[in-house]
Amino acid sequence: MKAIISVLLFVTALQAQARTPQRYTEVSLDVVSISKTSPLASEDLIGGMLVIDHYTDSAQLILHKAAPVCPPGLYCTLAMPAPIIIEFDNLQSEQDACGSFTFTAIIDDTAFDGLVETLEIVDNTFNKCMHLDVLDQFEVTYATYAPRSRVTSEAKFRGPKEDFITLPVQPYAAM
Repeated sequence: MKAIISVLLFVTALQAQARTPQRYTEVSLDVVSISKTSPLASEDLIGGMLVIDHYTDSAQLILHKAAPVCPPGLYCTLAMPAPIIIEFDNLQSEQDACGSFTFTAIIDDTAFDGLVETLEIVDNTFNKCMHLDVLDQFEVTYATYAPRSRVTSEAKFRGPKEDFITLPVQPYAAM
């Protein structure tokens, strides 16, 4: 009897663990486009990473710069430039009818003559609708607005492509 109860408790614990959402979502990103007015336009970006902390409702956009080019025939030290890290708190999320999650966050530094920075993340991981094209798993848009000069800029990134038409995934499915 004790063995059956211990097995049932073990199975129940496994099911609860399988349904528990992850704390972090980490996605590698490719650069899609950066507008010429963006603060990121002068950087030679090769990609990046997105880290979402679901417990604190925060996100980090980590952008990697290209390594400097060493002229042929010269010995150069290989020094990777420091990444650009943009942190956002207070992520707001909503789910559409197809199952995609949209996370948005705003940093408003206009009180200090700064920018209004917005981050929009579309997570198509659990999208269950039919599409004519293969969706990117993550679509990230980093936009800035300078109120004094009225200049708007935008940088777009995307996560890995996956075929959601033939591989539907249900969120947090019980085992």
